[in-house]
Formats: sequence, C-alpha cells, structure tokens
Amino acid sequence: MTQPFADWPLEPVSKDDERVTSFRMLLAVIDRLRAPEGGCPWDLKQSEVSMGPSLVEEACEWIDAIDTGDALEAATEAGDVLMCTLLMCRIAQDEGRYDLGQASLQSAIKLVRRHPHVFGDVQQTESEAVLEQWEDIKRAEREAQGQQDQSVLSGLPKGLPALTRMARIVSKTTSAGFRWSSVQGAWDKIEEELAELRETVPQAALAAERKPELAPESVERIESELGDLIAAAAIFGNYLGLDPERACRLAAQRFELRFRHVEAALGERLQGAPLEELERAWKAAKRS
Repeated sequence: MTQPFADWPLEPVSKDDERVTSFRMLLAVIDRLRAPEGGCPWDLKQSEVSMGPSLVEEACEWIDAIDTGDALEAATEAGDVLMCTLLMCRIAQDEGRYDLGQASLQSAIKLVRRHPHVFGDVQQTESEAVLEQWEDIKRAEREAQGQQDQSVLSGLPKGLPALTRMARIVSKTTSAGFRWSSVQGAWDKIEEELAELRETVPQAALAAERKPELAPESVERIESELGDLIAAAAIFGNYLGLDPERACRLAAQRFELRFRHVEAALGERLQGAPLEELERAWKAAKRS
C-alpha cells in the first residue's frame, strides 16, 4: 500500500465482509443516480448546500427510530443518513472538490491520531481521561494549523439544537478543568437559577391566565433567567451522564401521548372543562 498507509496500524476490512458488499451496492446506486446519462434529474440537480437539510432531517429520523427501540426502523433510517452522505460526497466529486475516498481517509487518519491509547503507546483506561486527551490533541491540531481561535469551544457548530449545544459546551469545558467537584454543584446551580427566575417574574404575571402583559425590560430579564435555568438543567443532565436533548425529546413524546389520551377521554368537552376534570383526565392518562 502507498502513503498514507505505509505505517497504518490496521489491515483494511476484508472485501468479503458483508458490510463492504452492502456498502458497495449503495455506492453503485448513488453513482447511477448521478450518472449524466440515465441518472435521476432530481439527484443531478442537487448540491451540497441543498442536501444539507435532508441530512439533518434524516439524522433526526434516525434518532427517533433509535428511541422507539425498533431495530429495523433504525437500520432503515441509518441507511438514509448514509445515503445522504454518499450523495453529497459524489456531488463534491463531480465538482472536483473532494470525494468519498478523501472524506473516509481524513476521518480514519483523525481517529487514529486522536486515539493514541488504542493505536499508540499511551495507557488510558478511564473514559473521562480519554475525553480530556481528545481535547488536548484537538488543541494541538489547531495550534499546528495556525488557527487563531484556540478555545476548547472552537469549531462547535452554532446550529446545533440548543440543549445539545449546551451539553457539548459543558462536556468540553469540564474536560478543560472548568467544573464543580461533584454533581451537587450542578444541582445547586438549578436551585440558584430557579430562585433568580422567581425574582424576575411579577406576581401579577403569575396570576394571569397566559401570556401576561409585560414591560419590555421585564421580558428581557425573564428570558435571560429562563434561559439560564434551562441551561442549568442541561448542565445537571450532563453531570449525571444523561443527554438533555434526549430527555427533553422523550418528555415531549410523553406529553403528546398523554394529551392524546386526554383528548380521547374528554372529546368536545376538552375546551371548556374545569381544571379539576383536566387534572383527573391527565392522571388517568399517566396511569394508562
């Protein structure tokens, strides 16, 4: 094998591996869809930019399928994510920018470089230490590339879902040493932020049915404190080793399922039902 494989620490997966065969089948389909003659007009019209939303949507559908526990559905959605990736790489190839081989190679090289405890002489058995090592290596990479932004938060996508981005920020900052000594610190922060939110919300607003009239300065303060409370909850989840985005997603699913039970139970009476009846219906939905 030629460079960069001369000193490669692994043998490539066998061509007889069933995964490789299936991957080649999908790759052949993508190449045919992008063929100038006999290809698909829609696929030929796409760009990396136009395919971006599809990649995000398919990734979200994959996560939803994982949450359901349906292995076949998860495999199907994983395939859709892979399809988007291959198609985007083929589009880049057609434009002379890069191809799937380059993308795969760069990822492999990066993974080997950032896992010296697997492919090198470094001894590491704790996952937390591995994460810190990963961030140290990334920092060294940025310095070697002459990047101006040397923060551990460099490169963190701003378009991530808010809870996911908060969790990633906390993961990176704690690895850098900015952390409480125990989970208690994260819990205390929730109570602190809740108290500060209470102080900003006028009593009259609490007495309103919903969407009370608030002065602009009050809206700004409340929004800020509410954001801090939500962020503190995300941080607490991270300290427990939980994904706050998943926790919120599952909570939304539970709320939707229970509300559908309430809808079915009350029917047309839902709109004007007294609070006591709504609460009984909700508790019945939780029990079911």
